[in-house]
Amino acid sequence: MSIISTFARDNVAEQLNEDHPYRIELKKLVHEFCHAYNLRVLNLANVNSRREVARLVTENGISCGSVSVEYEGNNKHIYRAHFKTINKEKASAKSDRDTRDANKISSLIRAIKKNKEEPTEEAIVKSMRRDIFAPFSSVESDIRYGGPTVSLPQDMQKAVMNFVLGIDTAGMNAYIDDLKAIYSKYQSEIKSHEEKTSDSKRFKKGATVIGCVTQHTSDPHYLVADVSLGIDNMFTFHTPLKRYNTLKELPIAPVVMMINTFMQGSGSYNADNEFGLPIRDRYYPELDVSTGYISHSNPLWVAIPKEAP
Repeated sequence: MSIISTFARDNVAEQLNEDHPYRIELKKLVHEFCHAYNLRVLNLANVNSRREVARLVTENGISCGSVSVEYEGNNKHIYRAHFKTINKEKASAKSDRDTRDANKISSLIRAIKKNKEEPTEEAIVKSMRRDIFAPFSSVESDIRYGGPTVSLPQDMQKAVMNFVLGIDTAGMNAYIDDLKAIYSKYQSEIKSHEEKTSDSKRFKKGATVIGCVTQHTSDPHYLVADVSLGIDNMFTFHTPLKRYNTLKELPIAPVVMMINTFMQGSGSYNADNEFGLPIRDRYYPELDVSTGYISHSNPLWVAIPKEAP
């Protein structure tokens, strides 16, 4: 993301410098928050004739929320901060549960600091953990509840018990072929389970994760990082989570193109992201890529393992 000035791109910086009362107050608010938390202004918006909003991102371009100014009259303003790190017990008269408000900028910053809601990059990434874990969860979905089990029909169970206890050793002969088929199926399921367990470990050992923030937005982009997961499923970031407008110039570009080509012939192609992947929780063994999402209001996350099967 190209940042021209200290706080914003050149066109946004010019907007912030416009000389009218709301914009002057918004610039003061932006200045304090960008300095305090090393943030950048992505763009500005008018909510209504009395309220203006500045959308903020971290230094690496991760969306963290917004700040706004609303004119109340008589030279009084309401200053608000809406961040992913804010989670009040209940809404107030002038703000929702995920927003703080105050009549002074200094009071607003103090309230956020007091409640440990600072929009640092570390805190923002931590709040996204469930989203980032989603594709890893898809890989291990089939092994989460243990390995394969054997189930025998009741008459076969009785014949097996009679054989083991020596009550009737001849009755088992009628079920030999059926038992061989059941055992063969079980062995196949065991092999598949072991392969899936291996896949899960391989993904967690090291993968590139990509958040596709491309649906229902006027500002489509991708969040990319290299990560690994420990036995406690806690993330280690080997590269910072960063924002990109496209994946075409990244090292994973050839893989992205290969996946896109495959998906075009799959019948479930999704043109909203450069992978062509649909919004679903799924591991694609034929592509060795996994996808997952928490809700339709959250982005699709993709995981590409560092090691081949």
